Amino acid sequence: MLDNYKPMLKERGELAKLQKQIEARIKQLDADLRPVLEGRGEVVAEGYSFNVRLQAGRMSLDKPALDAFLLEHGATINEFEKQGAPYTVFTVKEVTVA
Repeated sequence: MLDNYKPMLKERGELAKLQKQIEARIKQLDADLRPVLEGRGEVVAEGYSFNVRLQAGRMSLDKPALDAFLLEHGATINEFEKQGAPYTVFTVKEVTVA
């Protein structure tokens, strides 16, 4: 049934594996480079521009505190929640065939 897609499935699996390896290496390099580059502004080296700057953390809601506040006023957080559109999740795992 999926015979025509097997080469693409194999390539997708191999790319997913390679992506994980690349992301792991980037994480290692970033751990070494971020402290050295932070606050230096733009650094140009080997044909690439690098800039590490401090950014404020993202804002979030304290849901338990908001729940308590709304409960005091006869409401619940559920009245203000909304759900986004459905989406697909594409999972790729390497398996060993015995």
